[in-house]
Amino acid sequence: MEFLKAALALLPEKHPLRVVRADAGFFDQQLLGFLEQCGLCYIVVALLTRWLKREAARVSQWRALDEHYAAGEFSLQLLGWDRPGRFVVIREQLRAERPSLGRKLLDVPGYTFRVFVTNLALPPEQIWRDYNRRADMENRIAELKHSCLPLLSVLQPSLRVHWPLLYQVEMLRHLSGLFLNWP
Repeated sequence: MEFLKAALALLPEKHPLRVVRADAGFFDQQLLGFLEQCGLCYIVVALLTRWLKREAARVSQWRALDEHYAAGEFSLQLLGWDRPGRFVVIREQLRAERPSLGRKLLDVPGYTFRVFVTNLALPPEQIWRDYNRRADMENRIAELKHSCLPLLSVLQPSLRVHWPLLYQVEMLRHLSGLFLNWP
């Protein structure tokens, strides 16, 4: 969380964050509380604990998004949380021709589920679509890692302490290229 605090401190006031989107590695009530304390909106993939799986399987009101997807939601206060969270559930029907991103829940055969926790008051399908807009970010991070690692291997051991700076320079170079190629 220290990295997030430092990153937020560097963000200019005229550049507010619309929403923080994160994967299940950031599913932590302390982090979510910090984001709320900062007045930030978030969409975080929920870590599918036994309790969350049970609640997702109990959702009875689904809104069909198309022939394969449906959206639902529930509220649940997890152990150690100071208040209930809003959980958005996306149910996808299993298909032979397309692999699914969600997880199978034992109680509901034929479907996979993706569960998000959010403090946004948007409809569930908007939460899902908004989160999916970050999907290509992992590819960009992987590209940065792979373009920096060869450089690190040729550096003298004494210069390897500068790895974070080199990473930032490479990231800036990469992002500049993306913006210059922007349509």
